[in-house]
Amino acid sequence: MKLSPTVVSLLIAVAAAAWPAASSLAAEDEPGPDQFMITAEQVEAAEGPRGRVVRLADNVTITRLGATLRGARGVYYETEGRAIIFGAVTGEDDGRTIACDTLDLFLDTDLVLLRGSASYSDTS
Repeated sequence: MKLSPTVVSLLIAVAAAAWPAASSLAAEDEPGPDQFMITAEQVEAAEGPRGRVVRLADNVTITRLGATLRGARGVYYETEGRAIIFGAVTGEDDGRTIACDTLDLFLDTDLVLLRGSASYSDTS
């Protein structure tokens, strides 16, 4: 299914509304209101010119304020406040669901970009 730019913009705006800004990576089971949690079966972090970059593989999950994003692989750029999730990405939040091939999450600006086979549904 090929989506028009207007539909894609709408999906992005709707998805972004579900993800308030976050400021830190939490290690607790339940992230606080200004935190989020990233988990994966394989995690590798390295410092580089872009700051700390965390590579994630196998069952990547990002949780924030009851919303959950899942995918096969991911990269988190801590300094930029940006996460990219790849591979059969899904997301749920209070009756709303998204799906896409790749998702870019910009935590500081509440922007979410869905790329490839993007879909959105709302049963709330």
